Amino acid sequence: MTLYGRAVTAQVFRCTALWYAALPAEPVRVIVVRDPNGHRQDEAFFCTDLAASAAFVLEAYARRWT
Repeated sequence: MTLYGRAVTAQVFRCTALWYAALPAEPVRVIVVRDPNGHRQDEAFFCTDLAASAAFVLEAYARRWT
């Protein structure tokens, strides 16, 4: 995927969960990203669009907050 203008390879874990404090009745997609080289800290992202791929969510975040 392309993040912040460069192609990167990351370890990605994704799951669907309920986040009772924020959206008690709606499932959310949880995406946890790890840099295999250890240059960046692990990060977690949340999305209410369960059909969105992990790459789409991460690339959209990187485009919005460079």
